[in-house]
Amino acid sequence: MNVQSIADLARSLTGSDSAQVPDATFLSYANIVYDDLWTTIAKEVDEDYFFHTWYVNTLAGVNTYSLPSETGVNIGMIASLGASIRHTNTSDYVRLRQSRVSALDHDLAIYRYAQSQLDPFFVLGDTHILVFPEPSESVIQGLKLYGVRANSTLAMDTPETAIGIPRPFHHLLALGVRAYIQEARGNLEEATVARAHYHEEKSRMIRHLSERQLGSDETRMPDLFVLS
Repeated sequence: MNVQSIADLARSLTGSDSAQVPDATFLSYANIVYDDLWTTIAKEVDEDYFFHTWYVNTLAGVNTYSLPSETGVNIGMIASLGASIRHTNTSDYVRLRQSRVSALDHDLAIYRYAQSQLDPFFVLGDTHILVFPEPSESVIQGLKLYGVRANSTLAMDTPETAIGIPRPFHHLLALGVRAYIQEARGNLEEATVARAHYHEEKSRMIRHLSERQLGSDETRMPDLFVLS
């Protein structure tokens, strides 16, 4: 189902039309439900369900790189699962071990230059990643980031293929929106019934997805670096 079809279903379930539930109102509810479904899958199925790989060009003498953020074109990251680096354009990727600033014995500047390329590590910040040692040469796709991808914001023209939850469960968006519409109308009993139905179907989705073999996808990212 595309978003327009989901909107039509939600309105049908509540006996309303686009005048009573305008697109803007529908989308405000739909994105709340979408976020709930996405978060539920990540927490209760496995965060690797939304596993994604990003490639970032590294620059010689730069050890701070911004984490991918959603821009409408690029897929954002909501949680880091790890990173790998290759020190030259012809070398293989080496997995970076994760560390914390509090666990380091020396000032960060020392590790930028003295840390061995045989034992690289990274420190994760809120919006960036610090790589040690810093790259000694610029490498195309030198940094590989693994993480949980962020869900995008739904719009009325969002196609079916861009909705990140599995197609058989797209109707849950309409079920969740139905509860919000009924609640907004003051139909609290109907809203309670609708929300119970939504949670029942959500539980069924989780049971189904928990039994699946999960895959991954990857995309190229543009240069994503900032000086600290």
